[in-house]
Amino acid sequence: MLHQRIPSERRARDRAQTRLNAACTRLATKYAEQAKYRMRPGQLVILDEASMVGTAAAAELARQADDAGAKLLLVGDAAQIDAVEAGGFLGWLERNTNPPILTSVWRFSAEWERTASLRLRTGDPDILATYLEQGRIHGCPEGTAPDRAYQAWMEDTKEDITASLLIAGDNGTVNDLNIRAQLDLAAAGRVNLETSVNLRSGVAGTGT
Repeated sequence: MLHQRIPSERRARDRAQTRLNAACTRLATKYAEQAKYRMRPGQLVILDEASMVGTAAAAELARQADDAGAKLLLVGDAAQIDAVEAGGFLGWLERNTNPPILTSVWRFSAEWERTASLRLRTGDPDILATYLEQGRIHGCPEGTAPDRAYQAWMEDTKEDITASLLIAGDNGTVNDLNIRAQLDLAAAGRVNLETSVNLRSGVAGTGT
């Protein structure tokens, strides 16, 4: 058996080279990841739900598109949810330019709802009477709404979890309903809590 001590200088060089190689690999990986999102000449970039994008962020995207020779297309509805940051740019464009505007509503199968949704969009409170007449608004005694809404949601989603949407007015109620739904679906074998992912508001399990 041959034993030879490696000089300390060589060991130091080897360690430095190893660290350098690792750093180069990390940088190359990050560069490749960022390159996927770099705009290119002639590219069309569609910014959907543009009303929810802050003005500063939209301006930065426009700058990057201009520098790259790409085209930035803003798509959205200025009457819907605004940006958390300073926004309103899409509404300004609608009021001060001549943008293409959709003239037909395709989201609803019922003709009355197509017309009603446009009035609801503009904030017309009188249209609520139409929704009431059509059975789209249901009242209940105070304090019972979350339970009744949850029971209706469970009934709707027996076969298809995407068949119905449950919405609450505050974060506390949302959290309570989420926990209740998770436990009920787990008990029914539709959600696996052993395979889960941590979210900001709790834990989500896999399932249907």
